[in-house]
Amino acid sequence: MKNKKILTLFFTLLVLAGAFHVFKLSNSNKITGNNGVQIIKEVKIKDKILKVEIADDNKEKEKGLSGRKSLSESTGMLFMFDMSGDYVFWMKDMNFPIDIVWINENLQIVHIEESVIPETYPITFKSPSLSKYVLEVLAGLSSKNNFKIGDRVEFRP
Repeated sequence: MKNKKILTLFFTLLVLAGAFHVFKLSNSNKITGNNGVQIIKEVKIKDKILKVEIADDNKEKEKGLSGRKSLSESTGMLFMFDMSGDYVFWMKDMNFPIDIVWINENLQIVHIEESVIPETYPITFKSPSLSKYVLEVLAGLSSKNNFKIGDRVEFRP
């Protein structure tokens, strides 16, 4: 009888663990696009809505947009960090110019580097203010959409 109770408890815990895993996966907001890249959020700044790929682990952050041939005006890459800090970016292995937008923990733009070209590598770029997020978009997009320091940023699932 004791073994049956232990076995029942074990299977109950196993089922609960499986249910939690399924719940976690179903609420991750990850959608796989046509090219197999995961798009998990949209970013809205002023009236501009961008579909963004998320770089939230070290491997994704290190690679970033390196090696890509291009980026459209409606997409970007959002780098998400665990805490606010001084995050440095460079143009290693980049094939096109980008704007780099630093965003603080209050979801406000704190710095923008516009039209950073691949030839700047190995020069690094960073915000004079702490940031928690960094958004890379096609060069000229910030100016075209009148992004300014202090603008509110909205993250959407």
